[in-house]
Amino acid sequence: MNKPQAEQPEIHSDVCKHCIKAHVESESVTDLSAGFLTREVAPGIFMLTNGNYQSLFLTTGEGVVLIDAPEPLVKFIAPAISDVTVIIGVSGAVGRAATQIAHWKKAHVIGASTSSENPSGADAIINITTLHLEEEVRKLTQGKGVDLVVDAVGGSMFEHGLKALRRGGRQIAITTTKDRKVSFDLLEFYHNQLHLIGVDTMKLSGTETADLLQSLRFGFQEGYLQAPTVTTWPLERALEAYMAVEKGGSLTKQVLIPHPDSRRMV
Repeated sequence: MNKPQAEQPEIHSDVCKHCIKAHVESESVTDLSAGFLTREVAPGIFMLTNGNYQSLFLTTGEGVVLIDAPEPLVKFIAPAISDVTVIIGVSGAVGRAATQIAHWKKAHVIGASTSSENPSGADAIINITTLHLEEEVRKLTQGKGVDLVVDAVGGSMFEHGLKALRRGGRQIAITTTKDRKVSFDLLEFYHNQLHLIGVDTMKLSGTETADLLQSLRFGFQEGYLQAPTVTTWPLERALEAYMAVEKGGSLTKQVLIPHPDSRRMV
């Protein structure tokens, strides 16, 4: 006859064992050297823990929604929300725009450029003509790497961007050089659980473009986003406008203006 087992005393703990098992142990990431750990548990939804307490925050187009933050986590909220982003080609028109958007979203921006000048206002600049991108990024992030790389150059910089990412980091490709083929270490890519995202705005419909511009409206209204300098051209001088674009070397945008008497085409 089996003896009844003694009832075990209930152990109370502030640690959510489900969160730790599902979101920390399963990925073998338990580095709390910064005092906290974040993990994206669903698109746009992040877990924040200090090892004892957990909270969630949701990122949106207009800000961040914090869900039930215990007092011990309050001091970690701002640094947890501030992703670190590398923008390759930060001094160009796309790089400058990306920097403004990243700052608007409270991210820390590391710019990569062929110069040490910083016209974009990035929080740090890496001159890739004299320094190794991934090595400098590791120095600036205490060896961790960045959350996001925006590659506005392509070509040989593609693999360097991937090497600068933290585990689970994302790289966005939006352009390429004449040599469209790139290579990278596939083993490192999947072992580090990296994400590669291609973006082609030419594929957006008119409605999708309008929705995207609408989401940026708040940034302009709040002063985080600044429109670039614009030169306008009448349609009869369109050739000159296109020649100005082809010449390059300027961040000024060339805009064609229809004649006041022209009819709207539907």
